[in-house]
Amino acid sequence: MEANNILLEMLYARIIILFSKKTGKSLEESLDRFYNSKVYELLKNDNGDYYCRGEQYISDDLVNEYKNK
Repeated sequence: MEANNILLEMLYARIIILFSKKTGKSLEESLDRFYNSKVYELLKNDNGDYYCRGEQYISDDLVNEYKNK
C-alpha cells in the first residue's frame, strides 16, 4: 500500500507542475488549487481508473475546472 501512495503523490506533483505551466500560476497557487479541486477528490477517493488517464489528461481537466469557475 505504501508504494501506491508514493506513486499517487508523484502523480499529484506532476499534475501540479503541468497545471502551473499551463496557467502561468505559481507552484504554491497551483498546489492550493489542486488540493481544493474536484480532480483531487476523484483521485483521492480512488474513483475507478481516473488516475490511469495520465497527468496530461488530468491536468487538462484541472485547467478546465478552474476556467469554468
